[in-house]
Amino acid sequence: MSLLIHVSTTIRRILAYFVLFNVGLGLLGLPWFSIYIGLSGLCLCFFTCFHVYKKNDRMMFPFYLYVLFTIFYLLFLGGYFFFVNIFHKEMVKGRDFSHLQVTTLILFLTIPGFDMKHRKPEDRDEWYYGLLDAMRHDAANRSALHFLNSKYSEELEERDKERDRLRLQVLKGQQVNEEAVGEQIFQTIRPQPKDNGFIPSLEAGELVLRTYQEELVQTALEGKNCVIIAPTGSGKTEVAIYAAMKHISRREAFGEHSRVVLVVPKIPLVTQQKERFLKYCNGKYVVNGFHGSEKSDSGEGRRDDVLASHIVVMTPQILINMLQSVRRNERLYVSDFSMMIFDEVHYTTGNHAYVNLNRIVQEWEYDKPQIIGLTASLNVNASQQTDINSMLNGIYSMLALLNAPHLSTITHQSSIDELNKYVSKPDDTIEVVQPGENVLRSHIDNYLNTKHYKLVAELEKLSKSRHNCFPAGSFRSFKNAKPKEFMLYESLVQSLIQDLNKLNTPDKMVAQKWTKYIRVYIEARGIVDVMPAMVAFNFMEESIRQLNSEHTLDQFSDFLTDKVYDPLKQRSEGVEPEIVKKLKTTLVNQFKEQPDSRVIIFVTQRNTAQRVSEFLNESGILEQFLNTTTRQKTVGYVLGTNNTGSVQQSPQEQQRVLEQFNSGKLKVIVATSVVEEGLDVTSCNLIIKYNCSSASAIQLVQRRGRARAKNSRSVLLAVHSRVQNDESNAMLSEKFMRQCVKIIEQNGNKMLEKEVHKATVDIQRQRAAEAAELKQQMERNGRNIFTVNCAQCQWTFCKSTDIKKVSSNYMAFHPMVWDNVSVESQKKAPSYRNEDTQPLSILKCHKCQHLVGKAYKMRGVYLPQFAVKNVNFVAQNNDNGTATKAHWSGVQDELFFIGEATQHDFEIMLNALGNTEANMDKKRILDLDSKQLMKLVESKRFLAMKEKKEQEARMKRAEDEENGVVPTNGSTEFSEDED
Repeated sequence: MSLLIHVSTTIRRILAYFVLFNVGLGLLGLPWFSIYIGLSGLCLCFFTCFHVYKKNDRMMFPFYLYVLFTIFYLLFLGGYFFFVNIFHKEMVKGRDFSHLQVTTLILFLTIPGFDMKHRKPEDRDEWYYGLLDAMRHDAANRSALHFLNSKYSEELEERDKERDRLRLQVLKGQQVNEEAVGEQIFQTIRPQPKDNGFIPSLEAGELVLRTYQEELVQTALEGKNCVIIAPTGSGKTEVAIYAAMKHISRREAFGEHSRVVLVVPKIPLVTQQKERFLKYCNGKYVVNGFHGSEKSDSGEGRRDDVLASHIVVMTPQILINMLQSVRRNERLYVSDFSMMIFDEVHYTTGNHAYVNLNRIVQEWEYDKPQIIGLTASLNVNASQQTDINSMLNGIYSMLALLNAPHLSTITHQSSIDELNKYVSKPDDTIEVVQPGENVLRSHIDNYLNTKHYKLVAELEKLSKSRHNCFPAGSFRSFKNAKPKEFMLYESLVQSLIQDLNKLNTPDKMVAQKWTKYIRVYIEARGIVDVMPAMVAFNFMEESIRQLNSEHTLDQFSDFLTDKVYDPLKQRSEGVEPEIVKKLKTTLVNQFKEQPDSRVIIFVTQRNTAQRVSEFLNESGILEQFLNTTTRQKTVGYVLGTNNTGSVQQSPQEQQRVLEQFNSGKLKVIVATSVVEEGLDVTSCNLIIKYNCSSASAIQLVQRRGRARAKNSRSVLLAVHSRVQNDESNAMLSEKFMRQCVKIIEQNGNKMLEKEVHKATVDIQRQRAAEAAELKQQMERNGRNIFTVNCAQCQWTFCKSTDIKKVSSNYMAFHPMVWDNVSVESQKKAPSYRNEDTQPLSILKCHKCQHLVGKAYKMRGVYLPQFAVKNVNFVAQNNDNGTATKAHWSGVQDELFFIGEATQHDFEIMLNALGNTEANMDKKRILDLDSKQLMKLVESKRFLAMKEKKEQEARMKRAEDEENGVVPTNGSTEFSEDED
């Protein structure tokens, strides 16, 4: 026993010296050795406790134990922080992390209670990404993200993709094929389920028509296909609702099923028109609405939601997609509808979706719906036609495309008198205002003239390059361009940018920089004619500072130098073009005469709407007409909700502005064309078209129709003669349109039916000619068989007979194509984001991994598309040898026939990726990319809406603070709650 105690004493002494030795080394700057301090201290504690216990010093044992474990804890903590110090220095030295990032990481790793032991390896960094995501969605902490991790957005996106890949990997081998439509066709309407969720006990409003509305609806109630023409604001939607409800109730009385679809041309109208139907149908019928990526109530597909409804509001492309879908849970048939109502039916021309939809309906061989069209105007263009008969033929063609041989108009004098009582026509005036002299405009013109030649010099170098040279034709066109014609010059610069983007050479960088600066000056040139000079000046200052921050070169802009900046700013302050003065005068006079007026100012561009709204609010010219002493906004702006461009507006924000305008909180709104058609805007007294002419009689009528109040008027303020000419042409076109309608009314219904029938025959003849031309192409090139090969290694992808057209896209339709390509996710999200035709992963040659195309999702089916420049075509049954083409149209004209894809082609490709394990992996990648694309579409909408809400909340707090309003509902002046 004494030997054990002696050994224990010796080991304790050695360990004690070892601990002191390590501490000394750590203090001398060798902290790696201090890692062992904790381990040495632990051993020291153990042997000391053993020594005390064996000496039977039981009274001192707890004391020794406490002291020794305290020493051990301090030594271990010291060793740990020595290790942290080394970890910190090494990570920063390796330049993988910044000093702040490593400090932050250490901070979170040392938080008490942070446990990694029981986490799965793939989840151990989940807390970090969860933190980043939470900070990204919190306005108060979002700015800190740039210091914590400047690449947080990319990392979170990659993390989401990786998580999806891991999740799908778990599901590997469990892929379920989608059910195709098959050969079954529903020739008659499918009824609503017995329990479809509507509540008969709910009360709906009673719909009572005016006399002129009863005249308008009469033709529709007779079951005839017709187009209803009535002025904007006359209640055409109520006429359509009445016709739909009578249609459903009449069919119910005869024991027949019914379903009505209202097709609207713009997304914002879906929700609005759905609400209008619910006002009168709630509790009686099930009303639903669809416009894009919204989720199905059942989670299985939108078909069941449509079939459960009595009335559905849709955009035309969604309906077309469902009528052509090869997936059973999405497929609808024309026979599923007993009535189709087309809002703003004047769009039925050219290649619009209305034309394509009606063609599907007319070619359907079974039960067809009744067709009703709604419009305030018809397509008549006096600039293209001067013969009244040609204009009439255009109207007959539109009616033939709809298969609607009847016009429903207001003809009875009593109806006309009542219409005039409720709907007034404003007076139209045109005022041309000369822009006048402007120092800033002169500076911009001089800059554009000078820098144009510098850009031309760069382009000349590129055009003489041996490889990847700039196109000579584009160079000559731009060289001869005149910057003073800035509107034409702008379009040439845009084409130039596209040509530069196609060049694969670093020598193009300087030219691209020049185009960016020139575009800023071109936009400023457009601003300076119609807005205060400081608006253009501030735009230039902000844009050029941003451009200067992107490079270290100094030859591009001298705008921000003291020599130019200060004098120009001083001479620009307070300078306003004549059109701005005229606008302010017009507004002030209007509100002096009618203090409760509402005014809509139409402009052409989204950013113009925002800028006009801002400078009018800053001027404060309308505050004198407010009933309050506190300063508040009197002007708002309304944009389309397609979320494109630098200025965006969510549907919720759009609705909020319209509500404020309708309630009188806002006196004026500045709007793009979105307000022209259908959006619910209160009666206004004055329409101002701000250097913004009506492009057609339709637009003229739509805009004027917003001015519904008595004694209202419409004014065009123009600085360009072109704008004045366009407006005069639109007014002339409107005159001819009314003359055409009058002639149709005088000739009677039988003559109209006869003329529409003739137009129908002409359309059928034209389509037959197109079919014959396709047949000739097939006979000329249909026997030519080629293989489609990789241009790099000659690997064969498919045969020429597998290439089919989907609209203007050339896709490959054969399941074996997927075996011959590799699928990779795009590193960069596609700039083109469309819910109906989704550009997804890139395709590479299976053999050499050369980029050969891209995968798309069309009608819910994954399809490969080969880039024609990355493939060649090898003849199989002729002597044409190997051919290459620059465009698919050239392939079709000269090599082999390419027909339209059929439903059978889509059905073949629906489950083409489910035959092998390798193809199932490709499908998982495509599924992920499709999901990511839709997530981008949705997140863009969500973030735009959230950003707007945050901005509104900040403005509200600033306004309350300025007015001395104390925060309520438990919030404080430090509250970051945006709600």
